[in-house]
Amino acid sequence: MTGDPARSAALAYRREEVLTASPVRLVVRVLAGAIGALERARRHVESGDALSGRTEVGRATGLVAELLGALDRDRGGDIAARLDTLYRFVLRRIWGNATRPDPDALRHAERILRTVKEGFDVVLASEAGEGRIDGAP
Repeated sequence: MTGDPARSAALAYRREEVLTASPVRLVVRVLAGAIGALERARRHVESGDALSGRTEVGRATGLVAELLGALDRDRGGDIAARLDTLYRFVLRRIWGNATRPDPDALRHAERILRTVKEGFDVVLASEAGEGRIDGAP
């Protein structure tokens, strides 16, 4: 079976982009994915589609868990410890009621992750300003 050449090229590009990206850029991408999943989950829940909401909550949970697992607690010091606390809090907020996600809790988790992402966006911009190839937009 041959596949769609355009899709294969896009996947290859995405794979190469991930392999060459700075760690900060990867964190920004994962945060953006988690925020998007929480937005979609909240919209689904608010419209009465709890099943789709839970699916998106699961996606957001996986992404936040990935961020939590990627923390370098040995080298990250106080920042890693604070991020650990925030990510664990976000996970508790979004899974507070697993059978029917709470839109307010999802919105709160979304705001927290947006704030964290804004901080990483500043670091990413700083990397780009230093002329780092892997930090360039």
